[in-house]
Amino acid sequence: MSAKSKVGIEDLVNAIRRRAFSQYVHCKMLIPYDQGTIVSYLNDNATVKSVSYEGNGILMALECKAADFERYQQYIH
Repeated sequence: MSAKSKVGIEDLVNAIRRRAFSQYVHCKMLIPYDQGTIVSYLNDNATVKSVSYEGNGILMALECKAADFERYQQYIH
């Protein structure tokens, strides 16, 4: 790897990305409207890819920490 000639930089970036984001999960969650604190938490602590307002709650496609995925698994859609 050489920073000067930029050889191997892409491999380094990919390795860092795999290591840094290995504990993240892609998922969809349907959060009931009366659970706004969960929606706020996920907006602040996850990468929200999309949001749609359904009849029975807010459907969020997101990338979150594995711990949050486990904590809110009852909302997995």
